[in-house]
Amino acid sequence: MNTMPRRSRGFTLVELMATLVVAGILVTMAVPALSNLLNNQRVKTASFDLYTALTYARSEAVKRNTDVKVAPNGTTWSSGWRVLDGSNTVLRSWSGVPSNLAVSELGNATIITYTHDGRMPVGTAQARFQIGAANSQQTVASRCIQVDLSGRPSTQSGGCS
Repeated sequence: MNTMPRRSRGFTLVELMATLVVAGILVTMAVPALSNLLNNQRVKTASFDLYTALTYARSEAVKRNTDVKVAPNGTTWSSGWRVLDGSNTVLRSWSGVPSNLAVSELGNATIITYTHDGRMPVGTAQARFQIGAANSQQTVASRCIQVDLSGRPSTQSGGCS
């Protein structure tokens, strides 16, 4: 007969429950931070998409030697934007931003036009866009996209000045 005590292997139910409780607490602490991180990344993605559209339109205007426009897909820039050539043919289109974000055009430019040399038309005001949270309850860092009169877009963190 074997008189040696039998060794237990594995975890007891109490140990398993304690581990699950600790893991649950850690997850509930991490979710709000992750949500904020995702929203900030969505703002960056939307701003760089708009920046890409403006750069693409400028390049196409020079390449085609004609006017090229960037216009909203709907009544607002939040619904997306598209690049149009001189005959209003869509060259490329971008979908809208998520519903918790908003794109605000801060100037009077409802359509951004690039002339054949990649510049803005004479007498055009500087175009400025701000991308940020759709409501004030979110803590999302906004981004600003500006188009100078030479037609060059730039993006920066924070609001437009």
